Formats: sequence, C-alpha cells, structure tokens
Amino acid sequence: MPVSPATARPARPLGRRRAWLCAAWLFIAGLHSTAAAQADALLGTWQLVHDVERPGYTDDFMDFERQGKAVLRSSKGVYARCTYQADAKGVSLLCPVKGSTKGLALRWAEGRRSLVNPLGDVYQRSTR
Repeated sequence: MPVSPATARPARPLGRRRAWLCAAWLFIAGLHSTAAAQADALLGTWQLVHDVERPGYTDDFMDFERQGKAVLRSSKGVYARCTYQADAKGVSLLCPVKGSTKGLALRWAEGRRSLVNPLGDVYQRSTR
C-alpha cells in the first residue's frame, strides 16, 4: 500500500544521533585514558621518605603493577598484596589483612611526585 506524502513521517536525521553516540564514546574513552594515565603515573616502586611517628625510618615500600595490583613490603619481606585504583585525588588500596579487607586512601601531593597517607607519612617514587 503506497503512503501518501501527507501521512508519511519525515525520517529522523541520523547525523544528530551519530553525533551524540560519538560524543558519548569519546567521553567514555577519555575517562578510561585519564584513569590509565593516573595508573601509569604510579607504576613502579614508591618508598617511604617521611614517617611521622618514626623520623628517619624509610624501610617501607609500595610496588604498583599495571594490572591494578600492589605489593606492600619492607626490605625483610611482603606484608600485603593489594588491589588499587587511581584517580585525580590519589590512590585507593584494598588489602586483605588477617582475614578481612582493609582500605587505605593515599592522596597525591607535590604535583603527583608524592603520595601521603592519612597519618601524614610521605612516599615518593624510588630511585633505586
């Protein structure tokens, strides 16, 4: 049955829909690349450089790996294997400790050259 021009619905322009989908995809890709860049800034070993309670103590390390895994250790051994997520404010760690999961939030400082825990202890990328 032919449709008369008076009853025909105008076709919706695909341009607007495509533009919206493209903008949404770019936004999501941008979020992913920002998160990836923040995680990349962490990769490697970070060493304690300032301990509030024990001045001069620096035998504490955090090793960040690309898969969202982190190892907390001293020179004597590993004391926790954690997962992490990085964002614009810092790093959130989830670590299994004695049968439960403990969270630790570290904030960026000094233009992302340092990480600071809630006690005020400061970690910087290790040069060793």
